[in-house]
Amino acid sequence: MASRRSVKTVLDDSEKIINTWRENPTFSVGDLQCPQLETLRQEVVSKDAEIERLRTQITGLIDSRDQSVDLLASYNTRSRSGF
Repeated sequence: MASRRSVKTVLDDSEKIINTWRENPTFSVGDLQCPQLETLRQEVVSKDAEIERLRTQITGLIDSRDQSVDLLASYNTRSRSGF
């Protein structure tokens, strides 16, 4: 299920919270601690980077496929004209 939240916005917000939390180490939110937030934020950063890397690969593959489709379509046209 896709998130309705902007990844960039959530990462930016969490970075601000982490920075503030580091300046106020006695702050607590129940059982949530700053290292948990930092770990989860880094996980999201890593996953986002992997997604971008894969998107780049997919885009290249789509471009290559589309070029091949155009060439194949032109071969089809030439073949039909020859028949």
